[in-house]
Formats: sequence, C-alpha cells, structure tokens
Amino acid sequence: MHPALSAFPNARFYAGRLVDGVRPQQRLPPKGLRLPVQGVPMVMLDVHGQEVGSSNYTERSLCLTLSCTFSMQGLQLTSRI
Repeated sequence: MHPALSAFPNARFYAGRLVDGVRPQQRLPPKGLRLPVQGVPMVMLDVHGQEVGSSNYTERSLCLTLSCTFSMQGLQLTSRI
C-alpha cells in the first residue's frame, strides 16, 4: 500500500508497526491525472448509486470505466495496491 494511504491506519490502529511494501516513487499517479492535493495519491469521488444487496452497480461501473480509460492510456494495471 502506498505510504500516504497507510499513514492514518498505521498511526491510529497499529502504533506505527505496519511496514509499507513500496516507496512513494514506486507508485506515482498516472500521467495526466491531476491530484487535488499534490503529493497525496488519492482522489475521493462522490458517487450517487444505490446498493443492491452488497453491490453498488454505479460504483462498479465507474471503477470499470476508470480502469479501462487508464489502460487505454498505457497504464499497466496490476492487482498490487
């Protein structure tokens, strides 16, 4: 997990014992993606969807669209966070 993402749970719940598997330089944002806060590699999106059971099809569709867009722009998608 990117160190910027793990910082809060590491401090709040794990007393700093978590070890990140990557350095920030290994998880740069995709080219062309403008982050709302420079140096913080996350974007929060307010998605208005409705949960059906344990699924939210609107959120799923947005994730698929973003993944396809990044892939078409040459970003290598992996299962690693």
